[in-house]
Amino acid sequence: MTNEEKKLIEKEILKYKSVYDDRDGFKWSGDFVKFFGSLDIHSNATLEAPALTSIGGSLYIYSNATLPALVNKDFVKKMKELEERHGFIKADGIGIQFTKKRKHNEYTIYSTPFIGNYAFVVTDGTYSAHAKTIKQGIIDIRFKKMERNADDYRDLTPESQLSYDDAIIMYRVITGACSGGTEQFLSAHPELSTRKKYTIKEILEKTQGQYGSETLKTFFKA
Repeated sequence: MTNEEKKLIEKEILKYKSVYDDRDGFKWSGDFVKFFGSLDIHSNATLEAPALTSIGGSLYIYSNATLPALVNKDFVKKMKELEERHGFIKADGIGIQFTKKRKHNEYTIYSTPFIGNYAFVVTDGTYSAHAKTIKQGIIDIRFKKMERNADDYRDLTPESQLSYDDAIIMYRVITGACSGGTEQFLSAHPELSTRKKYTIKEILEKTQGQYGSETLKTFFKA
């Protein structure tokens, strides 16, 4: 492949570069190329890129694309809390792409390309929340900042049982988890029944690796 042909391929790929990612570098290996930024392929757009083997950022496809198997190099793991990088913000340990950033009094509001519980990220510089609405995000931050009465749960043992609703309240009070993240977790686990009771041991097992799980384990000395 000639240099001129490579330049044409790069130009075609750059048509779909995310405007929120500042990376636009390419690295060629023979006739195959790695792109270090993020791509957004929107409706009424078609990208055929058989020479593209990996991307460094995110890939959002809303239309047609013919692509080989790509490798997403996960830079989010190296980001610090509330750090912005390549059009992403990391909040509560979750890296999420944002499309708009603005100030609202003491809060910074990030709009995301997603709907539902992750439509917005709201932060006051110390606490943050994922939420469906800006108002919900601000309420969640106030919830995190308030003195929550976790002492109500000090006498619980691993075999103590809580209802579905009480377990959610307990988890949020002890860990400070926001409503958006909590709802996202519950949506991903439809097997959890609102009619059942769960022991503290079961709650610890089911929330392993989630936001606040280590705080909960420490609280119950599990």
